Amino acid sequence: SAKQRERRRTQGSHRRPPVGAAPGTIVFPQGTTRLNVIRYDKEQLFERTGVGIDELPALIVPGQVNWVEVEGLADEAVLRRIAELFKIHPLALADIVNIGQRPKAEAYGEVELVICRQACPRDAHAYDLEQVSLAFTKTAVISFHENERDGYTIVEDAFPASEADALLAELARLERELAIDFASNTFEGQRTKRVYNLLAYGPRFEAIPVHPRVLPVVEGVLDSGCLVSSLSSIAIYPGETAQPIHADDQLLPLAKPHVATVCNSMWALTDFSEENGATRIIPGTHKHDHSPVYGSEHASISAEMRRGSVLVWHGSLWHGGGANRSRGIRVGIAMNYCAGWIRQQENQQLGISLEIARGFSPRLRELVGYGVYRGLIGHIDKHSPIELLGESSEKRVFDF
Repeated sequence: SAKQRERRRTQGSHRRPPVGAAPGTIVFPQGTTRLNVIRYDKEQLFERTGVGIDELPALIVPGQVNWVEVEGLADEAVLRRIAELFKIHPLALADIVNIGQRPKAEAYGEVELVICRQACPRDAHAYDLEQVSLAFTKTAVISFHENERDGYTIVEDAFPASEADALLAELARLERELAIDFASNTFEGQRTKRVYNLLAYGPRFEAIPVHPRVLPVVEGVLDSGCLVSSLSSIAIYPGETAQPIHADDQLLPLAKPHVATVCNSMWALTDFSEENGATRIIPGTHKHDHSPVYGSEHASISAEMRRGSVLVWHGSLWHGGGANRSRGIRVGIAMNYCAGWIRQQENQQLGISLEIARGFSPRLRELVGYGVYRGLIGHIDKHSPIELLGESSEKRVFDF
């Protein structure tokens, strides 16, 4: 119908510097930037997602085809570093980030820049036209995508097998000491065991929230003022059925799509496969204007990954735990974060004793809530709650 056709038509986005701005002025949006690297030759193929900008130079190998995929144009420091590494002209970078350029091919010294448009499905009835820029440099092909498209990434080989074994041993101890039994509801499952509030049960878990390869990804989705929302284990036993598809932020009374409020991760302590219950995800659904109806059926893919890898996803992404049809237990740790301005899922300040919190690293103290978000949110009589741990605070509330 004409109404359906009208709904399908969308205009490409535009983001331009103010009138009168100097040439090369760049307007960086809010959001995230994710880097992926694919490298290959006749003998081998290498692929890594969720690459840190400091890792990037070492992953570019002369003599091989190097492709760097940049998803999202929000991180100014990352994008300027990429321009520096690959000798991308400032005017070319401005055309890449200031979206809404006309399709074109243009040479900037040794770099050839191609700008085009890509149709990206928004839902079953509509699509968006997004700018894609291709920079052909001496050492790599770099594709710049206007938005982070999938809503998730897998940080491969984030921690060694020895750490996975140590965490598994700690969880086995806690399950015995706390007499953890199977859950008994549709969300937590009937053949799944969970241990909550792990930061209260030993220093082995303290390195998880501050992991140097995972936390920067989360900060890119939320910001550096994010908080630990919850830290728990999830052990899916053989015979467990699939968890209903859901979004982790769907209880929040906010119209969608909205600014990111939640960013969660799953640490694979065992291999995650489709057979043993790997998390099922529906890529791109973090952009939908609604959450799934609880219990409804949706086509999904399994986020399969090796033990030692970490799945990170936007809180609006539709997902759910998989069914375990194997003979082994699928064990992961759910490290969940939230924005600094919303309530945490687990009450970290009451659930973790002051004595334990005093032993945390400074960054972990901030993450569990012993800080003030943007100079205001979370204060106690104009003082930072860090003072409850015996630390001094340089700034008081409103001292910007």
